[in-house]
Amino acid sequence: MKRPWEILWRIPKFAGFLVKKPAFGARIVEHHLRERLFKQPMIRAIEYSVTFRCQASCDKCSAVKMLDDSRPMLTHDEVRQLGDDCFALGNYEANFTGGEPLLSRELEDFITYFHPGSTFVGINTNGALLDRKRILSLYEAGADMLKISLDSPVPEEHDESRGIPGLYNRIVDALRITREIRGIRCHLCVVATREMIETGKVDRVLALAKDNDATMGIVLPSAVGRWSSKHEILIERQHRAALQRIARDHDVFFQGNVGKTEFVCPCGTREIYITCYGDVIPCPFIQIGFGNVREERFRDIYYRMNGWKTAQGPRPECSAAEDPEFRARFVDPIADEKLTPVNYRDHPAWKDGSGGAL
Repeated sequence: MKRPWEILWRIPKFAGFLVKKPAFGARIVEHHLRERLFKQPMIRAIEYSVTFRCQASCDKCSAVKMLDDSRPMLTHDEVRQLGDDCFALGNYEANFTGGEPLLSRELEDFITYFHPGSTFVGINTNGALLDRKRILSLYEAGADMLKISLDSPVPEEHDESRGIPGLYNRIVDALRITREIRGIRCHLCVVATREMIETGKVDRVLALAKDNDATMGIVLPSAVGRWSSKHEILIERQHRAALQRIARDHDVFFQGNVGKTEFVCPCGTREIYITCYGDVIPCPFIQIGFGNVREERFRDIYYRMNGWKTAQGPRPECSAAEDPEFRARFVDPIADEKLTPVNYRDHPAWKDGSGGAL
């Protein structure tokens, strides 16, 4: 949640979270005081991939190459330690993702390990397994928001994209159920492809969100996973301008951001991603491992990655989706890898000395 106070100001419906979790507001204040007074690198948000398994078959899946059944997943004790380590570094938002996180019956336990009493908790899901019982279970564990992916406002197109018949209608049902449960909200996430922008479908998804008292998040397409090396899916300047127009709406989050302050890509510095195997990477679209929490302290891994990303300089655009120089150096060289993440020591940029000192 970037600039949380601005979110609460722009979107009054979010103010209810301060009533539900009064410690959340205190946590944000503590974070920013520590950041400004002590000038320490601080995490604002983490994504934890509960599993890379998924019942959908999306052609855009960014996680498909990170599934490796030969590797053991983190144990409960290891996830609990990870939650404590993230909290110690200032984290106040935890997003649980995958794959499809709802396939894990342990998800509710994992939520409790990330200090939900003072942390904003989101669940990234395709929505197929959302029913009243599971939504209530997630809410009781501490979840604040269901972030449901929607590929098209046309039911048949969305179902075909995901390979799950009837999925669109299940999402609409989840929107209705969540509206009836006070204390948890829905958020529709749309990958803003050229086709979605040019046909006005992004606007139609926003209309659906508004009709259901939900918000909408815009994610930029990136050439990773099943889209590896497909640079034709990347948006161009006119598409970004169209998205910025849509993002003026108070119910829209553009790359997780609201407001008019200059955007700086937060991956690897203020926001990071941890896989279910313990690998720490900058974001789901930059699949370079900077260490594994089973092998060394999480704090040391984070500082290593933060130093690398900071050395690249502030980037006013998404590093993986919009920065051609960054993509050419760090993303494209591992596009043909069968399994990711690739450890930074094995990445071509560090082998030839262009990756930067760590």
